[in-house]
Amino acid sequence: MKTITDIEKHALAFKAARDLLKSRIEDCQHEQGKILNLRRGGIRSAADRTRDAKAELIAAIEQNPHLFQKPRTQTVSGIKFGYAKGKGRIETIDNTVSLIRRHLPDQADKLINTRESVNKTAVGNLPTALLKKIGCTVTDSGDQVLITVPKDNLDKLVDSMLQDVEEGN
Repeated sequence: MKTITDIEKHALAFKAARDLLKSRIEDCQHEQGKILNLRRGGIRSAADRTRDAKAELIAAIEQNPHLFQKPRTQTVSGIKFGYAKGKGRIETIDNTVSLIRRHLPDQADKLINTRESVNKTAVGNLPTALLKKIGCTVTDSGDQVLITVPKDNLDKLVDSMLQDVEEGN
């Protein structure tokens, strides 16, 4: 049987291993930042050229709709272009529901979504006896191992890498 001191040593070893991993990832991010700074001009230039080329393609299509009667689209090197029927979008106003109820009362059930669901926060405040009456059970309420680390973006990356390692990727 281990003492709390033994377990504290495991916690310190975990922290040291995690700090080393975090430090190495920080080094990589620092190097990545240097590379991005070196390449920023080229990346920006390529992004500008891409934006301009797309605008020119759109203009060419809009100026020549007769080329897209049948077929309405073309594909060249994996780029599909031409015309397609828009999906459309229904926009409603604040009182659309009341207007449906007034003008289409026989169709209101089909046209208006009503969603009922259990308020788990409120139900969680009920006594156990009442929970049983309404068919609820409480699960995972026993003691569970807890390890938490304050999270920043780098910590999320570290956790992601650790998860990949644990899953064998």
